[in-house]
Amino acid sequence: MNTWLRDLITAVFKNIENIILSNEKFNILGFNYNLLYFIILGAWHKWFRLFWLRDLAQYCMNKEFDLDTIIELSKIYKVEKLTISSLLFCSKIFDVPGICEVGLHNKRMNSLLDAFENSLSKSELFDCASSYKLRIKEKIKSLKINLQLGHGYRYKISALGKNFISSTDIEMLPLSEKLFFLYYPLHLILGPIRWYKLRKAGRDIRH
Repeated sequence: MNTWLRDLITAVFKNIENIILSNEKFNILGFNYNLLYFIILGAWHKWFRLFWLRDLAQYCMNKEFDLDTIIELSKIYKVEKLTISSLLFCSKIFDVPGICEVGLHNKRMNSLLDAFENSLSKSELFDCASSYKLRIKEKIKSLKINLQLGHGYRYKISALGKNFISSTDIEMLPLSEKLFFLYYPLHLILGPIRWYKLRKAGRDIRH
């Protein structure tokens, strides 16, 4: 898991509450923290599943939902842009009442909405690092979108890593967690190797 995302989720889960059911104690997240957690994961994956947005719409129509509260909470965890764009996108798809159009005038917010819509239309999560047929211009565009999801230099570095480390790299050459940083330079070697193997396999099939 991306380190920025892991640390963010860890911080959110520090707000776990205890409830008692049938004399058993259970740990849960309150409504607002649970919603924020759901939004973070959905946006990170660019909402490429329609039923995720349906679930988000149900959250927003719950009587406990309060737009101002969730926006303020998103500011605390520095995911305001990610949260607002997700709510706007959900409202656009399901016409959820009570979601104001704050942020629609912001070009960067619009670019996130476009990215979510493109991801949903393809029903797949785009992996920049694993896509070799994609043009350089489109890769740069995808990278810009990923950089907009979070704040701070630490997030930017993590986002860059997400685009230059492929899960296929890890499958080709498993390394321990301590050596994980080596995947950054190794991608420049492993990527062309995979590309060459695919090209060679294609030629062998044709012949």
